[in-house]
Amino acid sequence: MEWKAGSSLECIEQRLCQFALETPDAPAIIVKEEITTYEELWRLVRGAARYLSKEIGIRKGDCVVVRAMQNLEYGIAYFGTHLLGAVFVPLEKSLPADKTQEILCETDAKAYLSREDMPGSETAYVDLKELKRIGEEYFCEDWEWEFPSRQDSADIMYTTGTTGKAKGVEVTHDVLISTAENYISGFCMQKGNVMAVPGPMNHVNPLRKMYTSIMTGNTVVILDGMLSVKRFYEALDTCHVNSLCLPPALLRMLWKLSGEKLAEYADQIEFVECSTAPITEADKEHLRRQLPKSRLYNNYGLSECGAMVMYDFNEFKEKGQGCVGKPMVNSHVVIVDDRKKEIKSSRKRTGLIANKGPINMKGYWKHPEITAQVKENGYVYTNDIGYFDEDGFLYVVGRENDTINVGGLKVEPTEVEDAAGQFPGVFECICVPVDDPLTGKALKLIVVMEKGCTLNEAGLAGYLRECLDSYKVPVIYEETDHIPRNYVGKPDRKAFTK
Repeated sequence: MEWKAGSSLECIEQRLCQFALETPDAPAIIVKEEITTYEELWRLVRGAARYLSKEIGIRKGDCVVVRAMQNLEYGIAYFGTHLLGAVFVPLEKSLPADKTQEILCETDAKAYLSREDMPGSETAYVDLKELKRIGEEYFCEDWEWEFPSRQDSADIMYTTGTTGKAKGVEVTHDVLISTAENYISGFCMQKGNVMAVPGPMNHVNPLRKMYTSIMTGNTVVILDGMLSVKRFYEALDTCHVNSLCLPPALLRMLWKLSGEKLAEYADQIEFVECSTAPITEADKEHLRRQLPKSRLYNNYGLSECGAMVMYDFNEFKEKGQGCVGKPMVNSHVVIVDDRKKEIKSSRKRTGLIANKGPINMKGYWKHPEITAQVKENGYVYTNDIGYFDEDGFLYVVGRENDTINVGGLKVEPTEVEDAAGQFPGVFECICVPVDDPLTGKALKLIVVMEKGCTLNEAGLAGYLRECLDSYKVPVIYEETDHIPRNYVGKPDRKAFTK
């Protein structure tokens, strides 16, 4: 099937309906041993939508808040909400009650789908675990629905809000379709793709893989993280998985728990996506050795502006640390200065990354003033610092808010972390600022060592002095058992700078 940007498709649920008719027995979603076909999924989605409409009173434009679960019911809730023209609002499964209540209030949610009700909440509660049964019970062949239009709001993706009020990124069905088209073309995705997705389904990246799979008539295998490496490999065997969505943190966990076993699937895995966080050169090389014939993708995007760029680092081995690829079919990426004026960038002349196109968010929910700060003239302006090389590949070198000022000289902590990650025995690390009486700020490196290794501070410092400018070399080194991560799996810098 050939996919073209700008198609007449109004929403991904139309594709679900189409494939339920054309390939009814094809597997759509697999969770553990349970295979749900396109015909079954479409039936359950319509039944759940009818229930939400008839019993809860959900109408077009209403918000439905859903606490994430790695199961079929979550997928039913997602597509069923859309079928009503309502807005899907996913929450992290461990989000505290007070922040959950904030989001229920801010969205004026008409329904809350979760394992447990919120005490004292006036929002209608639906037990998410029961949604499959509800879908079966309420299915009616004669029930009529109307697909949402491309410009209707589809999802609101909330940030964690751990240090303040969370912001909701509002996106339309046009954004979902355009983002899926970027993935389809970027991955060279074909019919017969079976993708395993272990990341949390409230996060935008795994959610995108689910709806991209449905848009192409393919199969998504939902896993519960790396809680069971045995189950991960069983899924590869029994579900005939041929593509993987593995953020760097999960990839390293897989290696830690199973060594070189992934190499046994070199002839089976067509491609792997490693995104949501920077992947080190050492990890790239490790994955190349394990899967020498696979397409290995790194890409870059945000909740606010989809997946913007992508490249295969197995094909373009010469592209070094920080490379995230070339703009995709629905992206127009530029580098701008502090005044939001486009510049001709280079390694020596960096700027802020901005994107224009149909993958951009509608705005921050109920925050027009914050939206105006980052969205203007069709562009979304990020806080990420980057440049294009002479071949048109985008490099991300840091984040404006993360930059550390050492005696008037700017340091991107990711550059220090990437260099330290090459030192033998370093499993992962994070570079954070500390107060210094002479320079104002200095660098501290917190390191997790591989099993059986101990931190050699002098050796690591000497290695970094060979790799980096002197002002980029940390003055303090500390070993730890683990580095805290936020809900999307990225190292939590704020945990070390409070």
